[in-house]
Amino acid sequence: MATVITLDAAFRNIGVAVLCNDTGSWEILHTETIQNSKQSKKMNIYAVDDDVRCMRIILDRLEILRNMFEPSVIAAEFPVGSQSSSAARLLGCVTGLITAWAHPLDVLLIPIQPQAVKDYATVQTGIKKPGKMDIQRLVCKMYPKSNFPEKYPHKDKKPGKFAGVFEHIADALIVFEVAKASPFMHSINHQ
Repeated sequence: MATVITLDAAFRNIGVAVLCNDTGSWEILHTETIQNSKQSKKMNIYAVDDDVRCMRIILDRLEILRNMFEPSVIAAEFPVGSQSSSAARLLGCVTGLITAWAHPLDVLLIPIQPQAVKDYATVQTGIKKPGKMDIQRLVCKMYPKSNFPEKYPHKDKKPGKFAGVFEHIADALIVFEVAKASPFMHSINHQ
């Protein structure tokens, strides 16, 4: 049996999917989006203090997930490139945080490049540049038993649309699909 935690890593919204293959095929055990937001500017705190608070929220939740599921593999899409120096700093923080969290666990950490995720989605959807909704629909087709439309309905109940948090979960599940093809996962895929 193998349990995998996959992450769509970001600073404000981290998509999480936990999958297990104890029945011979991969099944979703858990999905969520770890969310945090900036403190109000009225609070008069320094940005670095708020960043530390947000990292604590992320780390606390990752610790709970680790203890609940005891993963043998962690796969994470680590973001690259940013629009500003502040965004670059936050992406560095979350990459370092996830790497440091995974290190003492004695589990395999598979870093996934964003381009690999985009390439996978392009091949699977047949769309040159698939958008968020295309990826969400793809994940719903790949995991029909998960009832994602019912679990994550759009606030306006529009058919075919999902809650914003599902975008990150869908990305985490695509990270899993890319990780499955990794040579590191080969032996786990065939257990």
